[in-house]
Amino acid sequence: MTELGSRLKEARIAKDMSLDDLQAVTKIQKRYLVGIEEGNYSMMPGAFYVRAFIKQYAEAVGLEPDEIFEQYKSDIPVNVNQDIPEKLSRVKSRRHLPKDDSKIVQLLPKLLLILGAIVLLVVFWQFLQKSGNNATDNNNDVDSGLRVERETNPEVIDTQPDSKDEEENTEEEPTPEEEEEVGGQGELQLTNQSGRHYTYTLTGTESFNVELNATGRPWLQVENFAGNVFLSRTLEEGESEQFDFSNEEGIYFNIGNVTFLTLTINGEPFEFPDGGITQGIRIQFEKEEQQ
Repeated sequence: MTELGSRLKEARIAKDMSLDDLQAVTKIQKRYLVGIEEGNYSMMPGAFYVRAFIKQYAEAVGLEPDEIFEQYKSDIPVNVNQDIPEKLSRVKSRRHLPKDDSKIVQLLPKLLLILGAIVLLVVFWQFLQKSGNNATDNNNDVDSGLRVERETNPEVIDTQPDSKDEEENTEEEPTPEEEEEVGGQGELQLTNQSGRHYTYTLTGTESFNVELNATGRPWLQVENFAGNVFLSRTLEEGESEQFDFSNEEGIYFNIGNVTFLTLTINGEPFEFPDGGITQGIRIQFEKEEQQ
């Protein structure tokens, strides 16, 4: 083995490259690479290729070809043609990629496909959410900020007057337009309002009969002034309930979505105030015999 061959072999081993790896990089047959390391140039296809193969070998293992040629010129046959075509002398060497990096490069297209699929799913999901929200908004009352989803959370309705509404709505004396005749069976008069809570007084009758009819699915709680609850649930569409409150001092109706409820008092329909779909209706009953 010549000094040149030893130098080249040491550089190859330092690069952790086998002869097979070097063959893959330089495209030079393995037997010629062995011949260069052993200094056996007679096995080359011709003296013309010796210098080109040495240069390719040196570049592949990270050595400077010109320095190698100058330092070991005595190891290179003198009959080698010095005018080596540029096409043979130039090694298009490739860095030896670690196996882990090669795997990442191979997996990159698959990762991009998976990422693209995830992005499409997210966009599709957002589209469905937006469509669902638009459909819900179209079915809601214009006064959507006041609605209460009683079917899922009945406790949401606040039976106490809102402080803000109480400040904005002071007690007002009822006007003749706010009085309702109850079909000869008494007079229903609005006596107080605070926010979405209204107080009426029923007079001029000994009867206090109530009928409730659901045209949708309203939530409803009915209780007397003592706190006894007669009804507290969501009515189904078409359902009807009847009560005789003639022996009560008064009744409180806590209603979620009045648009789906018909309230009849002593046979006459009750007109809900224009104050939102969630309302509290308090009716104080003063029997005729007590006057």
